[in-house]
Amino acid sequence: MISDELIEEIRKDEGHKLVHLRVEKPKIPELGPYVDELPLRDEVREALKRNGIVRLFKFQWEAIEKILNEKSLVIVAGTGAGKTEAFLIPILDYIARRPYEGLVAMLIYPTKALARDQLEKILRYTHAMFGVRAMVYDGDTPPRERRLLYEQPPQILITNPDMLHIVMQEVSQFKRLIRRLRFVVLDELHAYQGVFGAHVSYVMRRLSRMASEDMIFIGSSATIGNPMELGNTIFDREVEVVRERSGRRSQVFHMMIRPVTRSVFSEAIVLVKIATDRGKKTIVFADSHRAVEVVKRIADEQKVKLEVHRAGLPPEHRKKVEEALKKGELRAVAATPTLELGIDIGDLDAVILLGVPPTYTKYVQRTGRCGRRGEEAYVMMILGDDPISNFYENHPEEFYGAAPDDVVIDPTNEEVAKIQLLAMSRDKPLQLGELKEHEKEVLKRLLSEGLLRQRGKWFLPTRSGIKLCRERRSLRATGDIVLIVDERGNVIGEREMPMALRELHPGAIYLHGGRVYEVLELKGRRAMVREVPKTIRIYTKALYSGDVEGYVELDNRTSREGIPIKYLKLDIKEEVYGFIIKDYFSDEVLAEKFLDEPVSYRFTTKGILMKLPLPEDMTLEDRIEAIHAIEHALIVAAQTVIGASPTELGGLSFPSGHIIIYDGSPGGSGLSLQVFKRLEKCLSRAREIMMRCRCLDGCPKCIYSPYCGNRNRYLSRVKALRVLSHIVPLKELEEPWGEPVA
Repeated sequence: MISDELIEEIRKDEGHKLVHLRVEKPKIPELGPYVDELPLRDEVREALKRNGIVRLFKFQWEAIEKILNEKSLVIVAGTGAGKTEAFLIPILDYIARRPYEGLVAMLIYPTKALARDQLEKILRYTHAMFGVRAMVYDGDTPPRERRLLYEQPPQILITNPDMLHIVMQEVSQFKRLIRRLRFVVLDELHAYQGVFGAHVSYVMRRLSRMASEDMIFIGSSATIGNPMELGNTIFDREVEVVRERSGRRSQVFHMMIRPVTRSVFSEAIVLVKIATDRGKKTIVFADSHRAVEVVKRIADEQKVKLEVHRAGLPPEHRKKVEEALKKGELRAVAATPTLELGIDIGDLDAVILLGVPPTYTKYVQRTGRCGRRGEEAYVMMILGDDPISNFYENHPEEFYGAAPDDVVIDPTNEEVAKIQLLAMSRDKPLQLGELKEHEKEVLKRLLSEGLLRQRGKWFLPTRSGIKLCRERRSLRATGDIVLIVDERGNVIGEREMPMALRELHPGAIYLHGGRVYEVLELKGRRAMVREVPKTIRIYTKALYSGDVEGYVELDNRTSREGIPIKYLKLDIKEEVYGFIIKDYFSDEVLAEKFLDEPVSYRFTTKGILMKLPLPEDMTLEDRIEAIHAIEHALIVAAQTVIGASPTELGGLSFPSGHIIIYDGSPGGSGLSLQVFKRLEKCLSRAREIMMRCRCLDGCPKCIYSPYCGNRNRYLSRVKALRVLSHIVPLKELEEPWGEPVA
């Protein structure tokens, strides 16, 4: 056990239950050769020594050797281990040997903010080498710098995928600039998952098409479970992998259960106050906009200085928060995953996690934000009243002993392909021979919709195609974007369908930037809102239903237990027909309202269909309650097995025993395909979650879902276990789970 003032203060607070305390000491990576021994140009060795590097780590030299030998690769190493140097050194050596070739390397970061943040680090090396320059190119680059970029190209360009997606289509000077491009680095590779990853895989392919197919592609990340598979997919070529598993931080991990008198949000503020009163710079991570906005409201009420950082807020607001945190003017922030990546916000001392992060990779990224200056840092995870928290309360060793999740993308997403093939035709005319098999059907669709036209062997965009490309510029979405507009006509934010349907239906209470709004109407792709007093103590939750309007079978198999499973392309209709009003702090249901006219959204995605055998003596009501409960438990189990976030999978259940689990992203994210492949483990984990619970017949710790559109009605844990007990073998549990209690 450790003796520490911060931890002891937390323990004094009545009602806390310490589930797990873990201390990790830094482990230095294995050392490699000295800089003076390296077969590099003198200028490069001197630049390294000027930056305090006299010896490399072994993994760095392994990566450098592979890059010097023209191998594409993925580098996986812990936060602060020196991944940047591993790819930058061979690039600098190439430049030193060919100083007048113009732009030869492009360093790509997932966001504009992160790209700009990394410039300072890159310049420390380039400034130490005469004639070597690096520049940032993004939407904020002023016209004068853009002219300089084209007239006197730097050897290294730092940018983001969103910028590349646009300028390859629209800027002829840029197309000429990249013709001699030799190296492409995709940093923070774990960020390119789902729809975003599918888009970026096309952007990489378009770069090869515009520059040279012989380019060397390099990926870099601290946490990837499947680096080779991801690298092969996103770069569309074979890659090698260099991995270093050591870390260079000292951290104290504290998994706890809050007092029953406080919500997770109130508990977060208690911990923020304890930490900041002791001078600890602190970040609170949550997975939803609503959660961080609630934390902000409670902080304001309790006079705790804390700001919000999340997507949907204006970029200038987020930048202001980052700068204040970095300078020490702000000591606490509540953030969604927008601050998971390596944006420099200074040295953090503590990370507070509201619940279990949706994936272990996200956990590593979030906790990697603190302890970088070598001092002991603190990670405090507040468990909630939910099935995943309940599971890890009983199995903390399974959480802390987990391996990084696989990063999953679906390169066959037709919605992504539609936009990217149009973009490719704008880069330069497209030929049929360039397309993969699944893309040929998308091409026919583009022609039939008048978005592409054929001229001989070439395919060119029409005016309608160009217009669509300009409207659908986001690489992070495939669904339609809903603009949030206030009473003065100002656009204050945006949300993507289908999530926007549940958050911006008429009558919804929407939190945005510390302000509270009521949604007046959702019409087309605009949600009209009006501001209401901050003192309002309610929030709303949509009541909705889903239906399958058609499907095409893509694959099928039979599980070990004899369950038939199909992988499908699905046409889904989601409809919000009402909402419930709840108290913020007690979570009590205050009212239930129904919309005069339901609002709906149709989209095509991918998912699985399974048929579970049911006991013959079950009534219709029994079947509904059992299968609905299994559907909920399966989605929760999938989060622990394949690393899906809570809103990334949707589900439908039928009294016949059929269950559909589908990707929440239009076109598909690839997650349901992982469920298709690993259903046996998901079912076993779902059964264990239900058997571990001590409730009478269903509760938030086993089968209730905060995302259930039916208010968690028609659910039975007991009946679900009766169905699963006949088809899923239960692994031997380490502890008895006791008798059910009310």
